[in-house]
Amino acid sequence: MTAPKKFVDTTRLGLPKALDHEFREFCRGLVETLGGDLRSIIVYGSLARKEYFPERSDINTLIVVEDASLESLRRTIEVVARGRAGCRVTPFFLTPHDIKTSTDVFPIKFYDMKDAYELVYGEDVLADLEIRDDNLRLEIEQELKILLLELRQFYIQRAAKGGQGGAEHLLAYFNSFVYLLKRVMRFQGVDVPGRHDELLLAAARQYDLDSEMLKRMLEYKRGRALKEPVAEAIPLYKAVSKMADVVGRMLIGARE
Repeated sequence: MTAPKKFVDTTRLGLPKALDHEFREFCRGLVETLGGDLRSIIVYGSLARKEYFPERSDINTLIVVEDASLESLRRTIEVVARGRAGCRVTPFFLTPHDIKTSTDVFPIKFYDMKDAYELVYGEDVLADLEIRDDNLRLEIEQELKILLLELRQFYIQRAAKGGQGGAEHLLAYFNSFVYLLKRVMRFQGVDVPGRHDELLLAAARQYDLDSEMLKRMLEYKRGRALKEPVAEAIPLYKAVSKMADVVGRMLIGARE
């Protein structure tokens, strides 16, 4: 297990200088504000995968605290607000008890954290974490069906308006889809590349998905202007629908 870090260490994150300063100030603010209640600060997601784009990416940060009551978290409001404004931190507060009792309820979330993370402060609570995936297939199916409903709603509400409106929403749906693709592939024993461009290429081949659409969406995620979100919603919906069918067949097979 990685030795606990007694001081804030962002050297492995590779943030631009100004953002690194803001994020270190955020972490130091947590250390000063929470004191002994703070167990860990861990960065996961795009920054840990080295696929971080300052104009679009958040800094997903797991913050493990002894006490996550609202009264206790109230102490962090100003620190979090400055972090959100300064470097787009997205904090995720959990207690050790939350982690211990939630891996079977939210296996996708914990797998995503373990896939790529960097310890910034305190204890590495993820290194030896065992994730129970008893409910993984069901959670994947639920999340894919929710995504389908959201895309339908998006299309109905935006189709008459056209233009660039709704681009951020569509990118959020795409991010969710990539997140779920990774879990389906891993559950089926398919090799899962770490980088998203390689992951999407492998998924397109494995499940006969629209590789050009996936490539375009990834380019939008990386900063290219998304001029026609409604038009792109159609092939994305088809890809999500196809993966929902794949998972549905997995569940039927498991029940037989």
